[in-house]
Amino acid sequence: MMNFLRSKMKIVLWIIVITFIGGIFLMQYTSNKIRTDVACINGVKIPYEVYRQQLNQRLQNIRTEKPDLKLTDSDLQQIKQDIINYLILEELLWQEAMKYGISISDAELAETIRSFPYFQKDKQFSNQLYYQTLRYVFRSTPEEYEERIKKILVTEKVKRLVLSGVKLTSQEVEFQSQRRKITKKEDIDKLPQTIMQEKMLFLRNRWLESIYKKAKIENNMQKVEKMGL
Repeated sequence: MMNFLRSKMKIVLWIIVITFIGGIFLMQYTSNKIRTDVACINGVKIPYEVYRQQLNQRLQNIRTEKPDLKLTDSDLQQIKQDIINYLILEELLWQEAMKYGISISDAELAETIRSFPYFQKDKQFSNQLYYQTLRYVFRSTPEEYEERIKKILVTEKVKRLVLSGVKLTSQEVEFQSQRRKITKKEDIDKLPQTIMQEKMLFLRNRWLESIYKKAKIENNMQKVEKMGL
């Protein structure tokens, strides 16, 4: 009888051990998944590290530009939400750019990065300063940073492509001048630019609205915040 109980006890202990270890692995998997994916757009995941790098960079910029500013919890939450919204929009535009076959060359990428003042010493690009800034300020590798700049440049290209279709006729300007009852010459001279900006903003908003409606977006930020990440 005792031998039977001992053999059964061994089985029970093994079940407990396996269950415990399995629970640990499950918790680690879930934690890593949430930590790794702050959002998912049409099946494409936005890594937690990309979000964290953006947050560090934004906070560093604020500290540099406004050293006396003290951010409240509300300010920090708004900054975090702005970054998530930006990353989601950027990924949506990147996917649109891929549909149009838009890309940039290595030369365009290098020229853009070399033009940034925070990588320059005496108005000349410095490799040493570049690597130091990425490591200690942006907390990013050159590959990660260059990929992000590439995305920004490509998404700007796709926006310009979409907005390049906006046209303005003299009849529109005359109609709007009468409708808005503009009489001053300086206001009349500014009107074409004003109308063009309004048309571009309207088209941009409608275009983005259509992209968001078709997209499948999963935002995991609430889970990330609950875990205190």
